[in-house]
This record gives sequence, C-alpha cells and structure tokens, in this order.
Amino acid sequence: MRLVNHLNEVLEIRVNKYTYENSVNSYFDNDALDATLIIEKGDGHFERELKFMTVEQIELMDEWLTMVSTSKGTLKTLNFVDVDLEFMKSFSGNTPHIKIVLSDLYEEWTKTPISWDFIINKKNVHLMGMELQKTMKEFPCRCGMKHDCHKL
Repeated sequence: MRLVNHLNEVLEIRVNKYTYENSVNSYFDNDALDATLIIEKGDGHFERELKFMTVEQIELMDEWLTMVSTSKGTLKTLNFVDVDLEFMKSFSGNTPHIKIVLSDLYEEWTKTPISWDFIINKKNVHLMGMELQKTMKEFPCRCGMKHDCHKL
C-alpha cells in the first residue's frame, strides 16, 4: 500500500511475504506477514519493520476505514498488536483526517512519534481501500477460519 497525501508526504506499508511460507490451515502463525512501514516527509525518510502485522490486521484496517468514512459515532482509534502503530480519526478545523502515528515504545520514548495525515474524502477513502484490497488479494488469509471475531 503506497499513498501520497495533500502535503506530498508518502506513506507505504510494504508487505514483502508471508513470514512462514508453507503454513496453511494453521491458526497461529499462518497469516503473519513480513511488512515494513515507510514514511517520507520533506527530506526525511523513516522506515521500520512492523513486527506483528497479519492478514487479519489488514482486513481490520479496511473495515475501520469504511467505518470512519461513513459514520460519525464509530471507533475513532484503531490499535494494532504492534503497540507502536495507531490509526486515529482527527479533525483539522472542520476537515476530517486519518492520522497514522508511529511512536517508538521499544526505545522508551527516546524518539519523537512520527505521524502522517490523510484527508477523509471519497477519493482518498476509495484510493486507500483499493490499496488495502490489492494487498489482501496478493496475501489472502490462509488460516481457514472466519475472521469476524475482531468486528469493530
């Protein structure tokens, strides 16, 4: 998933492969992904491995995106298993934004959190949804279980 926001800043969640290539119909380790989060802001380039990204969390991102773009009383924060990553719905004036925040709890707050904003409008929501769908198509669920246990 690669997105460019209104400030020409880049967010990329690059999924390289399944962590365990031959793990099918195994509930605990089959949908783990090797993924990297990349944020480019101005001259700065930040890259970090997402240690606990799974197919289920990508599905959850897609579901959360739909919820925050269509209704006002939804869950405003999406937390991940990787405690450093958080998606939030925020406002700048009257304009709703998706704010993606990456803090560095593993370094005990020695680094300033990095954030990336994306305006919530039909075009951007559609673009982000298409990028998530493309990732889910490339890396489908292999556990064989129904994923409605994490409904928002």
